[in-house]
Amino acid sequence: MALGMVLIVIVIIAFISVMAVSSLYSVSGVWERIENRESGGAAKEKISLGQLGPVVVGRRELAGGYQTFFGIALARTIWLKRRDYGSTILMQQGFPKEIVSQLEGQVLVRFKLRLSKDKLFLEGVLIPYKIEFTHQPPTITSMHALDAIPRKYHRAELISIKTATSVSAVSK
Repeated sequence: MALGMVLIVIVIIAFISVMAVSSLYSVSGVWERIENRESGGAAKEKISLGQLGPVVVGRRELAGGYQTFFGIALARTIWLKRRDYGSTILMQQGFPKEIVSQLEGQVLVRFKLRLSKDKLFLEGVLIPYKIEFTHQPPTITSMHALDAIPRKYHRAELISIKTATSVSAVSK
């Protein structure tokens, strides 16, 4: 009985600690990608993220679809998975129309990012997936991670906790 109480207390303390650390390093807000020289002046990439405890959710609206983000933040490190929705944006990424329905809602990209000490930048890597498929019949044959690509974002604006929870509700 005493051991059970000790375990319960440890779990409660761990939960409170994770929630407290997460509130110290919140990534809630709108993040804008800092372009590198190779981007060729593409449209600004903005991601809206909301955080409640260690859980991070987000969304990016695009012409012809949207992307959702879901992940975990522990202290200043964030791990996210991105899912793409909308046949138009998937076809713009080079996928044939016949395969798009199989890809919609699948994890196509992972991120590992670190919040800067001043809480103004997220810097890390994007890990895209290579999708291999056949045309006849249109079938995905494999998905595997490719080499990481550096990514850096700056905080464009803060989002209140009320807005962050509505971002969460929208992305479900």
